[in-house]
Amino acid sequence: MTQKRFFPKKSKIYEKHPIVFQYPPVLYKKYRFFLWEKISSFPWSTLLKSTPFLLALLLFFYCGHQHRQLKQMISINNSLINTIYTQHTTLSDQKQKITIQDRKAREQNNELVKKNLALEEVKHRFETMSQQLTELHRQATRLAALGEQVSLLTNMEGSAPSRENTGIGGNARDLSPMVSISLDDSRDDSKIKDPVQGQIDATRQLLDRQTKIFAILKKELEIKNELLACTPSIKPTSGVVTCKFGSRLSPFSGKREFHTGMDIANKRGTKVYATARGKVIFAKKKWLIGNLVTIDHGNNIITKYGHLNKFLVKKGDMVNRGDVIGLMGSTGKSTGPHVHYEVVVNGKPENPANYFPGKFAISKKQ
Repeated sequence: MTQKRFFPKKSKIYEKHPIVFQYPPVLYKKYRFFLWEKISSFPWSTLLKSTPFLLALLLFFYCGHQHRQLKQMISINNSLINTIYTQHTTLSDQKQKITIQDRKAREQNNELVKKNLALEEVKHRFETMSQQLTELHRQATRLAALGEQVSLLTNMEGSAPSRENTGIGGNARDLSPMVSISLDDSRDDSKIKDPVQGQIDATRQLLDRQTKIFAILKKELEIKNELLACTPSIKPTSGVVTCKFGSRLSPFSGKREFHTGMDIANKRGTKVYATARGKVIFAKKKWLIGNLVTIDHGNNIITKYGHLNKFLVKKGDMVNRGDVIGLMGSTGKSTGPHVHYEVVVNGKPENPANYFPGKFAISKKQ
């Protein structure tokens, strides 16, 4: 196999030094001594004057320099590649760790969301219970106020007169069917999971029932007190009873007759009081009974006050129990200063002694 030559055969350099250019650069190691002798004896001055040789030499050094730079660049690139690969591996590991941490963070976030929802539910339940407790407190306050009103009404009832056998007894169930219904309207409660909520509901139901009972009691006591306020319950004046209600001997004719009222004697000008609340429907002079005041108390109850010396009210006036309506006198058919006091219920006269507490002093003449 023929060796490739660096220069053409027709070159002048080749004609003068054919041995140098017959061998490739690989053979320099084997024949370096031989080549050194040849090179040292080579006429370099002549060779340097040749332009192609100079170009070839420059090209040789340039290629060697470029080769070294290329090797350095390749080495640098390899190191960069290794560095990049290492960083890529590190980044991959970090990305995997970040992915795991992100998954854990999402799980923790989901748990926090669940806990926040549970906390919001607990907060909502707490606010609901707080509102319910506030409402229970208001109901308890209203219940206490109703209790005080019922107590006051009961005290008012205690001061009322005893009219025949009127009275209220028994428990709350005997007052009204509404009370009995209200006591049993919430006994079918379902099973409550939350004991606190159950206690609140039970307390609210108890307060509701008691509030209804007190309201009914208050209403019935108000009705009763309204009736009692319009029922004669005090003495119409002070003095001595000179003639009781019922059968008597007439002081004028001496015959037996029915006395429809009670005569109470005292000094002329003694104050006469309305025995209950009502409206004055008559305040004029009559022939036998003299100056007469008639008061309508409602509920078909009327009281009459006769033989007055002076009127202190007129027809149409509203009077309360204890108001002064006139002064005692002896007008009409009378034997002396006194008041003829009548109580008429449903058009029939009744014994006035049943409509005030205590007893009058009774005249010895009776």
